Amino acid sequence: NKSNETEKKNIKTIKPEDLIPTSINGRVILRINPLIYRNESYEFLANNIYLLLKDQLGCKYLQEKLETDTLNAFQYFYPAILPHLSILIKDSFANYFIQKLYCYLNEEQIEYILNSLQPEFLDICSDSHGTRAIQGIMNFLVTTKLRVLFFDIIKPIFICVYST
Repeated sequence: NKSNETEKKNIKTIKPEDLIPTSINGRVILRINPLIYRNESYEFLANNIYLLLKDQLGCKYLQEKLETDTLNAFQYFYPAILPHLSILIKDSFANYFIQKLYCYLNEEQIEYILNSLQPEFLDICSDSHGTRAIQGIMNFLVTTKLRVLFFDIIKPIFICVYST
């Protein structure tokens, strides 16, 4: 356990000085300098996944890693997004990564995601980015068990919204 803790302490994290101002449509936003995360370890990427997915270039980079080195990327990225899933699924950039991730999920992982999103399902479905991500997961509800679970989650929302 001590070696694990020491390893985690040694993993670099993105700091304010790693951000660079970028002008987009007349607005200046702070972006993560791509030189900070290019060629970094999966541990670094997973440790900083929340910030990277909320950055357009960072999100594209993680999608590329997922497509080119799927087994390694998935092993690190899937558990790293779970604590932030309900926020990331509604993010303008991160939702694309989440949708790509669906391709690599098994039935148990899809079930876990659906159950973890259940308390905020109406809020997620009310968000334009969240709606797209939920529509995306529907393509992977290939078993009766997953379809029933999805219906059970959406049924109270549907009844509540349309009975008023």
